[in-house]
Amino acid sequence: MVNKKTNSTVRKTGKQRDLAIFLIVVSVVFLVNYIGSVSFIRLDLTAEKRFSLSDSTKTILRNLDDVVYVQCYLQGKDLPAGIKRLRNETREMLNEFRAYGGTNFEFEFIDPYSGTDKADHQKMIRQLVDDGLQPTNLQLQEEDGAKQLLIFPGALFSYKGRTVPVQLLRSQVNRNQEVVLNESIEGLEYEFARAIYILKMGMSRKNLLFTTGHDEASGPFLSDIGMDLSRFYNVKGVTITDDLRSIPMEANALVVAKPRKPFTEGEKFVLDQFVMRGGRILWLIDNVDASMDSLAKSQTGFTIGLPMQLNLDDLLFKYGVRLNYDLVLDAQSGRIPLVTGMYGNQPQTELKPWYYFPVVTPGEEHVIANRLPNMRFEFVGSLDTVKAEGVSKTILLKSSNLSKVLLAPVRIALSMVDQPTDEKSFNKKNVPLAVLLEGNFTSAFANRVVAKRDLEPGLQFLESAQKGSKMIVVADGDIIKNRFNLREGTPEPLGYDAKSNEYFPANKTFLLNSINYLMDDAWLIPLRSKQFKVRLLDKKLVKESGVSWKVLNMLIPIIFTILMGIIFLQYRKFKYGRKK
Repeated sequence: MVNKKTNSTVRKTGKQRDLAIFLIVVSVVFLVNYIGSVSFIRLDLTAEKRFSLSDSTKTILRNLDDVVYVQCYLQGKDLPAGIKRLRNETREMLNEFRAYGGTNFEFEFIDPYSGTDKADHQKMIRQLVDDGLQPTNLQLQEEDGAKQLLIFPGALFSYKGRTVPVQLLRSQVNRNQEVVLNESIEGLEYEFARAIYILKMGMSRKNLLFTTGHDEASGPFLSDIGMDLSRFYNVKGVTITDDLRSIPMEANALVVAKPRKPFTEGEKFVLDQFVMRGGRILWLIDNVDASMDSLAKSQTGFTIGLPMQLNLDDLLFKYGVRLNYDLVLDAQSGRIPLVTGMYGNQPQTELKPWYYFPVVTPGEEHVIANRLPNMRFEFVGSLDTVKAEGVSKTILLKSSNLSKVLLAPVRIALSMVDQPTDEKSFNKKNVPLAVLLEGNFTSAFANRVVAKRDLEPGLQFLESAQKGSKMIVVADGDIIKNRFNLREGTPEPLGYDAKSNEYFPANKTFLLNSINYLMDDAWLIPLRSKQFKVRLLDKKLVKESGVSWKVLNMLIPIIFTILMGIIFLQYRKFKYGRKK
């Protein structure tokens, strides 16, 4: 006979246990919600921390004092898979920005073709182009033929009445679409943070000046880098004279881009005093005059690279660097097309390694070059660091382990492509090509007559830098020049060579990093260098066993659910099916 008192006690104990569990669960829920209200925590379990924003981006978002409103136009029907992936990644990144920006960050996705009226579509297209967004024309293959789709892979960031366009899809220039797409996704945080930074800066931008008057690179050959820099800074040209006021006092940094005419002593004095006042300079100097144009025009198959007389040696030497009159050749090099034979009346060309175009793998010594992919130089020289009190030197770029150095004058011949690249002929290693100088520079004109001339009222000669300054010296002036497509009348991306179809986007990235660093905007550099690993499906394996994987993906969840149901029923029978 069952003891009723015992059953009652058991039931009472069970109720108390259930009540205790319920109270514990409710308490935990309330505790978690309370912690969430006073503390903000987000976990990123991806290997590359793809959804983790940098500290600088978080700071910008947390310090917003008004609403940043984002209109993204990656929305619509019939988008290809790659664009959909970019759209989804963009949405994820915008959600991350909103998580830290709170109510001061809002966004929406807009389909520019949401209406049915074609006139409205054309009006929208014109408006987006006027706002600075560049369209992309896609070719879509359908059963009844090809179809063209004009999309706007971009967004408009608005803040306090100002608007900045952001291109989400990077330039393709005949490159692999998966690579371009991955680079675009990698750059989302940088593009968004940059847009907000530009909006917050408003009219209070820093001033970046390009020197003129010495036949420097200019005009359309600087259009690509100039377009990017003008989004950050007030970019202007400045003609250096022997007047100290020729460089405005509000100038933050100078770029000396491939000068071809010598500087006078008075002009050097002005540059020197700019550095003494704390100004920063990016020197892009060719010490040897050599170009592919002169080689192409030569009827002998060779040209001579001659030393350039720029009258900058003593100035740079005082700051801690010596530019040598030579050219660096590297077994790790770019390629040029050469005619190797004839097929009927048509010349046959082949891409041959051109050792005068070293391909450099940046190291990890400094944030400027850290994690950058390969760069390509054209007729680059070498440099050495020399003693300069109070100045630290960091080599940013250097050649490979198979290099050689030829002193000017240099005979440059196309026959060089057939030279063996062994350790005997390429016997130099890690030749320095670019260096960062930081510290308290001493004037190159201290105790010199030219420094004792009468100065204008309000200007004082400085024998040493009053505050720490910086400069970067690169032994190649062509690195900043983009090529120009004469047929279409448009500039090509910096680092792209249409003749060899080689593209080195790190050339521009390095220059942008260098200028950001000189301008004390180094927080932008890690955002620009963010990299994600592309984990693509094995297309061959998918084609061979795709059906099997689809069946498994369908059956495994069903089988798992059935097994869990059977286990749960057996457990209930074991627990409650015993005889009382």
